[in-house]
Amino acid sequence: MHSTISTEYSQSSPDAAADKSYAETRLPPFSVRFGTQEFEAKFWNGAIGAIAPVFAYDTETKITEDPGTVPEFVIASVCDGSRVHFVRRADSSLFWRTHKDCTVFMHSAAFDIPVTEQAADFTFTNMIRRDLIVDVAILWRLLVIATAGTAPQRFSLATIAESLLGVTLSKDEDVRTGFGRYLVEGRPQYQLMSRTDLEYAARDAISTFMIGDRLTADVRRLCATIPGASRRLSHDLQIRTSLALRTMERRGIGVDRVRLESIQTMLEQEQNVATDVLRRYGYVPGTPGVNGVYEQVIGSIERERGIRIRRTSKSGKIGQKAEDLQPLADHEFVAAFMHMKDSQKAQTTFVDKLKAAGARVHPHYDLLTVTGRTSCRSPNLQQLPREGGIRECIAPAAGHVFIAADYSAVELCTLAQVLYNKYKTSHMCALINRGVDLHRFVAATVLNKPQDQVSKDERQKAKALDFGLPAGMGTPMLTQYAKQNYGVALTQAEAEHWKDTWFRLFPEVKRYLREDGHTVVIQPFGRVRAKCRYTTFHNTPFQGMAADGAKLALCELTDAGFPVAIFVHDEFVVEVPEAPDLTQLAKDIERIMINAMAVVCPDVQISVEYAAMRRWSKSAEATYDKTGRLIPWEDSITQRPEYGNTTHDEEEAE
Repeated sequence: MHSTISTEYSQSSPDAAADKSYAETRLPPFSVRFGTQEFEAKFWNGAIGAIAPVFAYDTETKITEDPGTVPEFVIASVCDGSRVHFVRRADSSLFWRTHKDCTVFMHSAAFDIPVTEQAADFTFTNMIRRDLIVDVAILWRLLVIATAGTAPQRFSLATIAESLLGVTLSKDEDVRTGFGRYLVEGRPQYQLMSRTDLEYAARDAISTFMIGDRLTADVRRLCATIPGASRRLSHDLQIRTSLALRTMERRGIGVDRVRLESIQTMLEQEQNVATDVLRRYGYVPGTPGVNGVYEQVIGSIERERGIRIRRTSKSGKIGQKAEDLQPLADHEFVAAFMHMKDSQKAQTTFVDKLKAAGARVHPHYDLLTVTGRTSCRSPNLQQLPREGGIRECIAPAAGHVFIAADYSAVELCTLAQVLYNKYKTSHMCALINRGVDLHRFVAATVLNKPQDQVSKDERQKAKALDFGLPAGMGTPMLTQYAKQNYGVALTQAEAEHWKDTWFRLFPEVKRYLREDGHTVVIQPFGRVRAKCRYTTFHNTPFQGMAADGAKLALCELTDAGFPVAIFVHDEFVVEVPEAPDLTQLAKDIERIMINAMAVVCPDVQISVEYAAMRRWSKSAEATYDKTGRLIPWEDSITQRPEYGNTTHDEEEAE
C-alpha cells in the first residue's frame, strides 16, 4: 500500500476556499530522485509567483472510457530543470495567468491543454499563436524524420526518455491510471495523495523538461546546417493540427446502423458466393492445406496462360495480393479469390469496427507520417472504399447535414508550384491558372478529340498519368496503378503512347525528374525529410506541400468554429445544422480552404468542390433548388460493384 503524506495547504486563490482538501498550512518540501539528480518538490501557490521563463508541464487525470469527453484534471506537475512544483486544480487559473508569457514543454499538448482549460479559467490560444507551447513528442518525431527519414510509430514519454536520455520511466499502470481515486464527489483530496503518486507525477515533468531542453538544442544545431529549415521543423503548424485532430476525435461521427446491417448482410452473401466458386477448385477457406491448394491452382493457371505471378521475397510463394494477381483477374478462380479477400477486408477493417462503436464513432488520427500527412485508425475513415456502400453508412446527427469540400487535383497544383519555383515557368501551372481540367485536357490531347467528347474512362486514364508520372512511374507500374486506383485498363503500348504524349505536354516535369535526387527535402513550413531516394526526393516537395496546406486549412476551419467531422488528406467533411440555404456556409469553408493552401501554393490557382449531403458519399454533387439555394444532395442505396472494382480514394504514388 502507498504511504500517504500528511499535507496541509495554503489558500492561494479565492477558488481555493471551495476546495475542502485545502488546509491551513503548506506541504513541507520533499525530494524526488531522477537518475543521479535530486529535485526539490512542493506545491505551488500564488505567493511563489512565476517559477521560471521555461518549464515543463504535465497533468494527471481521472481516466475516462468515453472518447467523447475530456478527462478530469486531478493534479499537474511542473519542472523548471531544478525544482518541481505541483499545481492544484483550484490554483490552475492563477498559475497560468502568472505564466502566460513563459515557454512551456508538454509531452502531449493536445491532451494536457483541453484537460487544463476544462479545469481553469484560461485559454492557451494566445500562447500557441506565440509559439510558447512546445510539444516534445511532436518535435522529437519531426527531428527523427529530419535525420533518419522515418516517422516513429511509438512516441510515448517513456519511449522518448529511453531514446534521448537513457532513462527508464516507471510503467506502473496502477499509478498512471489511479489518480482518479483522489477525486471525492468531484473534488481532489490532495491530503490523501501518496508519496509514490506524487513522485510519479514529478518524474513525468522532470523527463519532459530534460527532453525539451535536449530537443531544442538538437533542432537548433540541425537547422543551422540546413538552409531553409525552420527553427522548429514546422512544429508550430503540427501542434495546431494535433489540437484540431483531438477535437475531431472527441466530437466523433454518426453511423447509420440500419444501413450498416444491410452492408454486412451483403458482404456475407458475397463471401458465400465467392466461396462456392473456390470450393469447386478444391480451395476451402480456413481448412488445413488450403495454401497448398492455392499454389497448385494458380500454378496450373500460370502454365495455361503462359504468365508467371510475382513470388514473395521471403518464402518464394505465389503472391496473394490484388496487384500480384491482376494479370489473371479475368479467371473465375482468381476473380472469386480476390473478391472474397476484398469482402473479408471490408468486413473486418470497416464494418466490424463501425459496428463495435457506440452511438458515434471516435476514430483516432495520427498527426504525422513520413510524408507529412495524417493517418487514421479504428476505423480508418481515410481509406473507406469509394464504392460499395460502406462510406454511405457515415451520417450526421439528427437535424444536421454534411458539407463535404475537397481540393481539386491539389497535388497537381502543388507540383505546378514546385515547378514554377524551380524554373519560373510551367505549362502545367499556366493551364491550371486558366481553369483547364488537366485530366480532360490530357485525354483529349492524347486521343486527338475535343475535350467535351472525352469519356469518363478516358479521363480516368489521364488521371492515372497525371498522378502517376510525376512519381517517376515506369510503364509496367503505371498500367498496374491505373487498374488498381482508377479501374481502367491500359495496355503496355497504350501506356507508352499516353506517357510520351504527357511528357511532351509537360516538358518541365521531365526536366524535374531528370535532376539528381538529393537525400534531404525541405517543405514550406521548414519541415525536413532526410534520406530520400530518387522517388521520394521528387515526390516529397509537392506531396508535402499539399499535406501542409491541408493541415493549415484544418486549423483555420477549426479556429473559425466549423465542426470538422472527417479529414481525408484533401477533403473536409463538416457537420452543420440543416438550413434552407447552405450556400454561405459552403462558400465560407471554400474561402478558408483556398486561403490556407495559397499560403504554400501562392502562384497556382486553387479550387475547391463542395456538396451538401445527408450521408457521406463520393457520388454527391452540389445541388440547388429553383431559387439557387444549396440544398442536400439526395442519394439512393449504393450497390456493391462487381468483382475487383472497389477503388479507394486517390493515394500518393510513392
